[in-house]
Amino acid sequence: MGKVKIKIRRLESANLRQTTYCKRKAGLMKKAKELAILCDVDIAVLTFSPSGRPTYSSSDNRSIWINPDVIDNMMKLNSMEKTLIDSIDRLQGKMELVTPTCLSIEQMGGVNN
Repeated sequence: MGKVKIKIRRLESANLRQTTYCKRKAGLMKKAKELAILCDVDIAVLTFSPSGRPTYSSSDNRSIWINPDVIDNMMKLNSMEKTLIDSIDRLQGKMELVTPTCLSIEQMGGVNN
């Protein structure tokens, strides 16, 4: 039986999301290690689990010290990004409500000053 291609979209189930994260993270690390070997480069991967926990891995398994403040700042940026995306989505929803009204005013000949 062959692999089934899936649509890439957010998984609704928290358990399925965590399981998929663990499996795909392992695949990502494998690809990173292969790239490091093939191209003779050092690769570092920083991922955040669905629960927000950071995980750091490097291609040569050496321990590289990362300033905890850097990870904290990245987590704050991740949270800020989600907040901005939510705000943009709300604004787009409001624009969809306002746009038909604006179009109908223009069709009636505009607003008299």
